[in-house]
Amino acid sequence: MDQQQETQTQVQTEVIKDNVDCEEMIRLLEDFYDINQIQRSLSMIIVKQRKKVNTIQNTMSDSTLSIENGFEDLKIAKQYAFRYTPIILGSALGLTFMGPVGLMFGFKTAGLITGLSGGMIGGWFGYKIQK
Repeated sequence: MDQQQETQTQVQTEVIKDNVDCEEMIRLLEDFYDINQIQRSLSMIIVKQRKKVNTIQNTMSDSTLSIENGFEDLKIAKQYAFRYTPIILGSALGLTFMGPVGLMFGFKTAGLITGLSGGMIGGWFGYKIQK
C-alpha cells in the first residue's frame, strides 16, 4: 500500500501542479487580452489625434505660406512706396532758385512761369533721387 499511496500522492501533486499551471495560464491569457484591449484603445486614440495633428500641421503650413506671401507683398509695396519729402523739398528749391530768374528780367508772368517750371523740375528730381 505504501507504494500505492506514494503514487497517489504523486498524482495528486501533479494534478495540483497542473491546476496551478492552468490557473497561471488563464491569468496569463487574461493579461494578454487586457494588453490587447489597451493596445486597441491606444490605436484608436492615436488615429483620432492624428486628425487633429494633421489639421494643426496644415494650419501651420498655410500660415507659413501666408507669411511668405505677405513678405513678398511687402517687398513689392516697398518698391512702389515713396516719400513726399524729397519731392516737396525739390519743388521748393526749384521754385526758390528759378522764380527770381524770371523776375530779374522784369517779367512778372515769366517769373511765375519760371518759378513753377523750376518747382516741377525740382519735384521731378526729388522723385528720381528717392528711386
